[in-house]
This record gives sequence, structure tokens and C-alpha cells, in this order.
Amino acid sequence: ALATAIGARPVWLAADCRPEDFDLVITAHQQALRRSHRLLLLLHPAASSDASTLMDRLRDAGLDTVQRSSGGEPTDATQVYLVDTTDELGLWYRLAPLTFLGGTIGPGSSRHPFEVAALGSALLHGPATAPYTAAFLRLQSVGASRPLRTSGDLGAAVIALLSPDKAALQAHAAWEVISSGADVANRVVELIHDTLDRAEV
Repeated sequence: ALATAIGARPVWLAADCRPEDFDLVITAHQQALRRSHRLLLLLHPAASSDASTLMDRLRDAGLDTVQRSSGGEPTDATQVYLVDTTDELGLWYRLAPLTFLGGTIGPGSSRHPFEVAALGSALLHGPATAPYTAAFLRLQSVGASRPLRTSGDLGAAVIALLSPDKAALQAHAAWEVISSGADVANRVVELIHDTLDRAEV
């Protein structure tokens, strides 16, 4: 139903955003809207308790915003869909071909980048990649994620990846990284099951 409501509009996701990410994401979206006026931002706060404050800031910025927890769905006029419900982050990854991962700009910890990659969304992130630095570096090494040099680079990076083919190439590279060990993992699981079955006999 949400895919139908969004239709063919370009869309990006800012996931797991902390208060220090809010102004950055709002400014980036305003910049990107000047290039793509139908662009929709799915904005996911890390804490649902921040939703009311974030809603006020979005309205102050002049952005037409609909709030998920209030039962709203995006319309053609919606510029930001504030997705402030819990346990739906996987849905937003699937709907957005491009994701900025919050918590990667300032100090603190981020989510694991393979969450984004596994569900087919191209990844943008800042320099704060702990405790998953190795995973971020693995994605970067094959062009499967795009690190931001400065916080001001987000708007330009979103614009650059609005081209569906560019986002798809990056997302495909990420999928190759996370699925490269799948055969080995499956074989290990089979061996464990066989060992347990024999132990029961």
C-alpha cells in the first residue's frame, strides 16, 4: 500500500537519526528538492520520543510533513514522511533505494551497515562507524557505500545518487559483499544440524 502511495516518486531514507542529525538531514533534503521537486524523504528518528520536536522543526523549515504514528500516509504534496513507529525499519529500507545511516556523523554508535545492504538500499554514512568499522570499510572497498567527507556533503551525495542506475549499482555491489559468504555459512549450518542429528541417535 505504501509503495502504491509513493508511486514513481524518487525517495530516500534517513534512518536511525539522532538529534545531531536532524538539521543536517533537513538541509540536505531542501538542497535535493531544488534538483528534484518531487523527492520524498522518509525520516526515521532513532527515538520516537523525538518525533514531536522533529515535526516542529520540519514545519518551521517549510516542509510539508506527514507523521506515520498519527495514521497518515504520504500524498503527492508530501515532502517528508516522518516514520516514527517502531519495528518498521526494514520496510523503509525496502522502499528507499538510497539510505543515509544516522548516528555516523557525531560520537556514539551506528547500526550495522549490512542491515541497509541486505535490503537493497544504497548506503551513505558519515565518518563515525564504530563499532562496525570493519563492515563499513568492507563495503567502501568495493564502492558499495559512500562515506561523507563533511556533514555538508549529504545534499550533494543524495542528488548524485538520485539516478536509479547509480543507486542500483551501489546496492548491487553491497549485495555481492554480504552474500559472498552465504554458501559457506549454509554449509556450516548443515554440518551443525548433521552433528546434532547424529548426537540424538
